[in-house]
Amino acid sequence: MYIILVGIRLYWQDIAKASSLELTEEGILGSLKIWGVNSKLNIPLDNISSLYVKESIWDKMRSGKTLGIASSSGSVKFRCVQNADEFVETVNNLTEKRKNAAKAPSSASNQVSSADELKKFKELLDAGAISQEEYDSKKKQLLGL
Repeated sequence: MYIILVGIRLYWQDIAKASSLELTEEGILGSLKIWGVNSKLNIPLDNISSLYVKESIWDKMRSGKTLGIASSSGSVKFRCVQNADEFVETVNNLTEKRKNAAKAPSSASNQVSSADELKKFKELLDAGAISQEEYDSKKKQLLGL
C-alpha cells in the first residue's frame, strides 16, 4: 500500500514539474502536461471569466494547490501550484488595473483637445471676434493656470 501511495505522489509531482505558469501584462502563458502530452496555453486577460483555488487531500499530498482558470475558450486546472493564492490575487489586481485604465480618459487626448481649443480661440482673437481679456481668460482655463 505504501508503494502505491509513493507512486501516486511521484506521478503528481512529475505532472507539476512539467507544468508552468507565467503572468504577463497581456495574459497568462503556460504549459500543461496532461496524460503525457504537453500543451501550450496563451489566455488573454480579457478572456478570463474566473479563477479559483482549491485544496483537497491530494493537493496537500502534492504540497500545493489546484489553480483553476475559466475563460471564453474553456477551463483548465494547474495542479501543485505553490503560490496559487498570490497568483490569483495578482491576476485580479492586474485585471482591475486594466479596467480602470480603460475607463480613465487619456491625458494625451486632453492635451490635444486643449491645444485645439486654444488654437480656435487664438483665431477668434486674430479675427477680432473676442477681446484679449476673453482670450487670456480662456487660455488660463484651458491650461489649468
